[in-house]
Amino acid sequence: MIRLPAISLALTVPFGTEVTALVPTIVHTGASVSPASGAAQDFTSPVNYTVTAEDGSTQAYEVTVTPLTYTVGDTGPAGGWIFYDKESYSDGWRYLEAAPNDQTSRSWGTSRLDVQGADRTAIGGGKQNTLDIIIGDPLANKAADECDSYSITNGGVTYDDWFLPSKDELNQMYANLHLQGVGGFTSNDYWSSSENNARDAWNQNFNNGNQKSNNKNNNKQVRAVRAF
Repeated sequence: MIRLPAISLALTVPFGTEVTALVPTIVHTGASVSPASGAAQDFTSPVNYTVTAEDGSTQAYEVTVTPLTYTVGDTGPAGGWIFYDKESYSDGWRYLEAAPNDQTSRSWGTSRLDVQGADRTAIGGGKQNTLDIIIGDPLANKAADECDSYSITNGGVTYDDWFLPSKDELNQMYANLHLQGVGGFTSNDYWSSSENNARDAWNQNFNNGNQKSNNKNNNKQVRAVRAF
């Protein structure tokens, strides 16, 4: 029986793909393949396949599967820009992606209305802030609404999981994208989703990077983000 030298195959799958139980479909011209096509495999380590021909000769394949990863500044899956990498996947996300362009300038919301829960400033807080603003402030067409209703289709996939970034998330966007000449931002003020008090919310000037608290009824730039 003839055994041919093993062939190495390296495959990349989308970020977030669970590789511990992938079910590959193996197309071959031999008599059989082992492990069988359609059998779940754990690809956290290379998996060896052997194709046996009609004459009994064999060809071995070492298959390595690696999920796609991103670097800050890369184009993200929605066509926007990666501006933060948590370096590990937890709580349903690792990366933050900014939308490819600004949304319509909006007010933050109703001045002198305290929105319960929307005061998170840390990275990871923007999504829940946005939900709290939508629930807690009846004003229509505010900045949080603009982000929540934003949708974009890229590569045949529709992305509609956008939110208004928190104060610290907004600063990462300023430092890691705007200061690097990436993202097409203006030099104006951008709203964060972080409330400071009943009258004011946090925003950031993209000309000098200063973060400040202003009246919620002011119109400012809006850039939606998503976590994945």
